[in-house]
Amino acid sequence: EYTKRILGQPIKCTLDDGRELAGRFICIDRLKNIILTNVVEKRLIQVSDYCYKSTSSSSTTTTTTAPSFQNNDDNTKDDNKTMVVKRELAQALIPGARLVRVEIESTIHEETLGKVL
Repeated sequence: EYTKRILGQPIKCTLDDGRELAGRFICIDRLKNIILTNVVEKRLIQVSDYCYKSTSSSSTTTTTTAPSFQNNDDNTKDDNKTMVVKRELAQALIPGARLVRVEIESTIHEETLGKVL
């Protein structure tokens, strides 16, 4: 009954590898696999793992750069700098075996719980 009442509501799922996916709840099955729509995936990665090459049109020189990042500690090496990478997905199937946490807004939960009880 509760699951039916939160259909179409925004939820946030955290996976065992640290990724967070936020979107609208569409479906869940007996293995706890969840389907979300209008999904935004966020993951924290090392800057050293996320470099891309850019080539200047006036030069044949290729340089390696990285986008903006968060520095965990001002006294650390570049290898310890991390950044948040976001991507948008139309839909995502989240395997239940990878789920660590599923969150729903407290106001939505209270409204839904009030209706159930």
